[in-house]
Amino acid sequence: MNGLVKDVARRLPLAEAVLRLLEFVCHAEFLQAVFERYRGRAYEKVISFTLFVQLIADALVEYDGSARKSFQRAEEQEEL
Repeated sequence: MNGLVKDVARRLPLAEAVLRLLEFVCHAEFLQAVFERYRGRAYEKVISFTLFVQLIADALVEYDGSARKSFQRAEEQEEL
């Protein structure tokens, strides 16, 4: 989490609870288990399901819902 998010979480109990829940839901092992259980005929090719969920979470928390900004940042940091 970035500094601003941590600062807000310390000040607002509900915000902290939401961020902790998001952290739990975005845990790699949990997400992989969800993907394996419900994937049906889907598969992972270019990016993993875990990374995709993390990018969407970043878009919602850090970039006002902009997946484009989240993916650009990931590209700049060579996560993609």
